[in-house]
Amino acid sequence: MIISDPNLLVVAGDIVGDALRRLSRTGFANKNAGHLVIMDFTRGFRPLPEGVTIEQIAKDDDLFNEHFDGLILVDRKYNGDGLWKPDYQYIARAKTILSGREQMETSMIIDQYSLTIQPGDVAYSGGVWLDGLAGGFSGVEGENDEGLGWIAIAPIHADAQINADRTPESGFFS
Repeated sequence: MIISDPNLLVVAGDIVGDALRRLSRTGFANKNAGHLVIMDFTRGFRPLPEGVTIEQIAKDDDLFNEHFDGLILVDRKYNGDGLWKPDYQYIARAKTILSGREQMETSMIIDQYSLTIQPGDVAYSGGVWLDGLAGGFSGVEGENDEGLGWIAIAPIHADAQINADRTPESGFFS
């Protein structure tokens, strides 16, 4: 995926932080804390090591970072009200991995494709998928988590579309 400026990843994360703050102030989100993960699967999804589940790899920092090296664009904590919990990180990672594996939103997986859920999958709403870009947010509620995931990947996807080599060989085209 072609991203014209790596600072865009920081900006996308900041936009999510701003949205989370505003949602929590107005009561649409139950807290101003959570975790965001964005991964670039345009180079393909890497199957998990034999015997390792999504939950296991999402909880193990070293294994997660080693296995998905080069695919992780954002792995960011939000702790605006002091309510961040370590579970948010692994759940956001797991949502992102599941969306990447199935190439769809986790809410759709749960609602329409539940037979694809495997032992060790963390199946909560909040994972999103768009043209090889997967995102996951955890910390508020499933629907809001999913909305924050979309907010995060939208500017990255738009930038990539503008700058993409639009040939089938590039792995990214519309």
